[in-house]
Amino acid sequence: MTTIRLHTDASATARHHISLIELVVFAAIVVMLSSVIVPAVYTARSEASFERWSAAQTTMIRRRNPAVYYTFETITTNMFPNLGSADLSFLDQGLSAQCDATAIGTTLVTAGGRWHTKNAVAFDGLNDELASAYPGISGANARTVCVWLKTFSRATQAVCGWGNPSPGNLWYIGIDGDNAGAVKLDVFAGKVIGTATVADRRWHHIAVVFADDGTPDVADARLFVDGRPDPLAITVPQPLYTRILARTGMRIGVHPAATSADRFHGKICEFAIFDRVLTDAEIKALFEEGRP
Repeated sequence: MTTIRLHTDASATARHHISLIELVVFAAIVVMLSSVIVPAVYTARSEASFERWSAAQTTMIRRRNPAVYYTFETITTNMFPNLGSADLSFLDQGLSAQCDATAIGTTLVTAGGRWHTKNAVAFDGLNDELASAYPGISGANARTVCVWLKTFSRATQAVCGWGNPSPGNLWYIGIDGDNAGAVKLDVFAGKVIGTATVADRRWHHIAVVFADDGTPDVADARLFVDGRPDPLAITVPQPLYTRILARTGMRIGVHPAATSADRFHGKICEFAIFDRVLTDAEIKALFEEGRP
């Protein structure tokens, strides 16, 4: 009878087992690589998604033929290009024919819009504003103003405006600090104020629409917040007829009379003015498509 004996080589057996130290090192390497690779892949996909969204957003707005459209994605020599159709070459004002917006004060372009890669213009509430060569829409002509904004203050503050500061001759969109941070349209001696609060440190899409019904009055204006009609909380009637001041363009972030008060404190992006009335469906689409 032959006896077979098995000999165990302790050193060989050790070579086939992973030690606890090796396992810990391996796990650390996996964690380290995942912390680099996963965010990189996410960022690349996110940026690609943003590019597709941004292109679609720009196309959607431009096909509605805005007179003025600022995306704030690019800046050249402290100026933001107008992507709208307005042309001032026929006006003897000595202003830019492209209706570009010039930054005044310490206004800065900052990433931190509705996407992490989306640009917005930051206003400090002290001396920042944008000055455009675009004079605004005059008389009782139809108009729609749309903008995405995020404000850090509940105080009364300007969003944009133009015209002459006299009864009915002004067109001034702002946020009313006395009424829960709601949107307001002021024409001097008359105004309408909405219900929804937008001064809550969140991004909101607002739109102000006016159509001449034959007896133009600020009371005919309609306000929209986040794609929906915003019921009016306050209405002070005043016949509306916007008068354009010579050699004076629209302002963003400051009262059109260029006073030091009521300056906007927050961020603004995707600003557009249309020389027609946008329908409820169009405004809702601008909001829905504008959300990331």
